[in-house]
Amino acid sequence: MSRSSALRNHTVLFFVGMLGLGLLSLLIATTMQYETKAMYGIAMGTLPAGALGTLLSLWALRHAERRHPERLRAEKDERNLQIRLRAGNTAFWAAYAFLFLYTILSPVPWVRSVNPTLVGCGALVALGLVHTVASVVYNRMY
Repeated sequence: MSRSSALRNHTVLFFVGMLGLGLLSLLIATTMQYETKAMYGIAMGTLPAGALGTLLSLWALRHAERRHPERLRAEKDERNLQIRLRAGNTAFWAAYAFLFLYTILSPVPWVRSVNPTLVGCGALVALGLVHTVASVVYNRMY
């Protein structure tokens, strides 16, 4: 199996798994009446992402194979894997530290007045920003 077909299989398997999770949660919500609101929420989040992700990833990989076959090889390069791993670890621990400090400081009145949903969404946005900045920094460093 070539690298490009292995990458395609891995990507498609991920999105098909999301699609399967959405269908399973929809089945549980409709037939078993178990946690219907949560199951419908999971289904509405994963079904579109699974379906669109499968179609778009198949199209993008086919397009990339035809136009730029060297980019798929660079995707699995050891240097790029190491950079993405370090950037992901940095982003995770930065978000973890942010949420840890929020938890520790939650008894403080001005911290308690902040909406926890806002803090969670801010942590997710910060996670993405830190990952992007760390990727750029590590790309120039290594």
